[in-house]
Amino acid sequence: MATNKIAMEYDLVRNNNAESTAYGKWYAQPVLRGSLNLKGFAQHIHDHNGTYRTSVIKGCLEEMVECMVEMISQGVGVKLDGLGTFYPTMESKGVAKPEDFNVAEHLLGIHIRFLPEGSKDEELTSKKFKDRCTLKRRFPEPEKPEPEPEPEP
Repeated sequence: MATNKIAMEYDLVRNNNAESTAYGKWYAQPVLRGSLNLKGFAQHIHDHNGTYRTSVIKGCLEEMVECMVEMISQGVGVKLDGLGTFYPTMESKGVAKPEDFNVAEHLLGIHIRFLPEGSKDEELTSKKFKDRCTLKRRFPEPEKPEPEPEPEP
């Protein structure tokens, strides 16, 4: 499958939270260039290899999403080899004793989390994934003006 290496652009943003220990420091933030829905992603996959029609790829992806949600909602993590694992976690209020826990009152939400692939062949942890990306600062640093020449005495 061909890979089109388009740089991920980033901006530098300043932490303006005066209560933060990182106040005033600058951090890289990715420039988000939109997102693909299933049809767009299916078209992208089709454009890479052309073996299957976009509608077939889209149908497979729709089934995959439906089945992933089903499995995760049953407490089963879903590992996509080469990408990572999707799994559920719960957010809840704490109670003093187990018998005080009421799911309607104390369970705040269920989240779908993602753990990147960590095998040697397809290492997608944050530091390794950084090495796979081509990066480009969206707004280059402004050029520094030439220093003024010293006046002659």
